[in-house]
Amino acid sequence: MRSLSLPDHPGNAICLLIYVHRICCIRRYVLLHSCTACHMPHSLSHSTEHALRIFSFAFVTRWLSFAVQSFMLAIEKPGYAALISISTAFIFPVLLLFALQSFGLDGIWFNFAGTNALAAVLSIAVIVKERKEIMKADA
Repeated sequence: MRSLSLPDHPGNAICLLIYVHRICCIRRYVLLHSCTACHMPHSLSHSTEHALRIFSFAFVTRWLSFAVQSFMLAIEKPGYAALISISTAFIFPVLLLFALQSFGLDGIWFNFAGTNALAAVLSIAVIVKERKEIMKADA
């Protein structure tokens, strides 16, 4: 079996996207055919795919809160880092659990994406609030 490898020129983003697309297609093929092989109902594989699509939106904004949290620790502002961390781990998920309960099971999947979106907004607010002090330290 031939293994997939990264393109020879790592700067070629199009080749990387093609490889990622291939991997996603292979995963979908394996998921659908393994469900058929074990006599799993098609509705279960469909609901799994639906949940993964909702859950994947979280990764669009997830990086921002981690980056700002690390940055705040690096410039010795642990209070802001703790605020982002606690909000991401506890406050936002609990608030969204109640706010999204009318969505049923989809609300649980939207919870993770919403938590990361709210954490990104909080992170941007922290950066904007501390902007003057950060710029003053650079000068």
